[in-house]
Amino acid sequence: MLVAHEVNVTITAAMDGKVKWQLLDNAGRIVIHNSIAAKKGNNGVIINLNRVSAGTYFLVVSGADINQKNKMQRL
Repeated sequence: MLVAHEVNVTITAAMDGKVKWQLLDNAGRIVIHNSIAAKKGNNGVIINLNRVSAGTYFLVVSGADINQKNKMQRL
C-alpha cells in the first residue's frame, strides 16, 4: 500500500471491543499509536502521516478478535 499524507483504514471487528493500532518502523519502533472503541462490523480510522518520514512501515491492529499486520510505504 502506497500512502502520502494520510491513510484511511477500515477495521472490521467481529464483535464490539477495544481495538489498538500501532504504526511501526522497520526497526519495530512505535511511531504512532492509538485505540478505538470498535463496534461489530466496519470501523473507519484516519491516520495522519504528516510527521512521519518517507519509508516502509507496518500497521499492526489488535483487539476485538483482530490480529493483523499490514505493510505500507510512506511516499
